[in-house]
Amino acid sequence: MNFKIITLLSFLLAQAFALDTSLASSARRGKTLSAQQKGKLRKRDLKSSKKSKSKKLDTFKVTLYEDFDGDMEDDVGEALIEFDDHDSDIFDLSYYIGSGADLKDHCDDDECYFKIRKGKCDDMGSTLVDKDDAGFTTNFSGRAAGTLFNLESEEDGEDHKCRILVLYGHEDSSDDESEKIACGYLVPEDEEDDYCDDHSWSRRH
Repeated sequence: MNFKIITLLSFLLAQAFALDTSLASSARRGKTLSAQQKGKLRKRDLKSSKKSKSKKLDTFKVTLYEDFDGDMEDDVGEALIEFDDHDSDIFDLSYYIGSGADLKDHCDDDECYFKIRKGKCDDMGSTLVDKDDAGFTTNFSGRAAGTLFNLESEEDGEDHKCRILVLYGHEDSSDDESEKIACGYLVPEDEEDDYCDDHSWSRRH
């Protein structure tokens, strides 16, 4: 008899505890945040957002010229090179090549391609990004535009200031092997176009 009473009391106590816990939990779930708490959450979210946007990307703009003697007067296209980070060697290359490059129509990616090289447009050095992954095709009028993703260089992004981007391809009137068509310097995006004119470290090494 005593055993049954003890068992019944234990059951009732357990039920009461479960009910109290459920009510407390419901109250917490239904609790409205105060204005101060909402403000703290907004500040925290804003701080997190700013932190994610503060990651600096090494981005370079390039104007491609068909002159290799340093005059840099007749531009035939543009490019934008964006590295994942300053210490990363992975980048995307967006480009536009106009009809002034005089590339043949429907040039395939074995014939038309980019290289990033050391040196200067009139004195080119070793290759950092070869043609294997940097080929593109032209349309029926010899123009081209697009983005090449996840290319890999032999140097990190921060080392590409004033390196050169060289455009290779077949001229419209030629069936010979691909030749150098145009060249331009990798200028940091927030700098003036003549930035590399004042930096002698656009070097071969």
